[in-house]
Amino acid sequence: MNKLDALFSDDKLALIFYLTGGEFPLEETLKIVEILVESGADCLELGVPFSDPLADGATIQEAMQIALKRDTSLRDILELAKEISKRFQMPLLLMGYYNPFYQYGLSRLCQEAKERGVDGLIVPDLPPEEAEELIESVRENDLRTVFLLAPTSDEKRYKIVGGVTTGFIYYVSVKGITGEREELPKDIEEKVPRIKEVTGKPVAVGFGISKTSHIRWLRDFADGAVVGSALLGLLRKYEGETRFKVVRDFVSSLSKETIKTIGLKGFVE
Repeated sequence: MNKLDALFSDDKLALIFYLTGGEFPLEETLKIVEILVESGADCLELGVPFSDPLADGATIQEAMQIALKRDTSLRDILELAKEISKRFQMPLLLMGYYNPFYQYGLSRLCQEAKERGVDGLIVPDLPPEEAEELIESVRENDLRTVFLLAPTSDEKRYKIVGGVTTGFIYYVSVKGITGEREELPKDIEEKVPRIKEVTGKPVAVGFGISKTSHIRWLRDFADGAVVGSALLGLLRKYEGETRFKVVRDFVSSLSKETIKTIGLKGFVE
């Protein structure tokens, strides 16, 4: 069974967190993941460092530069995935750009990813029209695909992406790159339900999500929320036990807002 298949429910918004593999030493990374799990995280995106991450803002770019200075390779990320999956049962996604995956070999990548407990792949710079080889390798290894839709995507695009997505659709909330934002575009509330209706696939919203108010708003029409830059910013700002406490408090505060209220109005305990 693929753990991504049970990620989403009608009662709770799935909290998906992004970490750049290799930014921190192994044991520290595993401690961070442990805190995420204990504090309410539902899924982890493990980022593969790349020298030209076009979709990522300054926070994730810096994390990738740190990882690359540590000579972190795709093989290292796969071994990290193995350690994470041995210790924790939540779904694990590998998120990376196409060039390193292609150079490694798509069939080899998918086979080794599956062996190490990875459940799916996100490749933000690979459009569905050019993903046939990856899609086939993913299918052969019982992994799941996650493709992206943008605010500029139309319903024709919804159908194309929905037709090849086997995990969930990642809806990019804003035009531009990743990074924390005070407010999210209001049209998300209309677009996400329409994407779900057209595709029949669950939709997680990412880019800019950093506050409890964002989660509280998203929970009743989205299936998941992806938090990346906000988490990485805290990890970089603090050190030692303070870092772990701050991350625990942050994730717990988001997790408390994930219970959906649709269908519960008027309920009296």
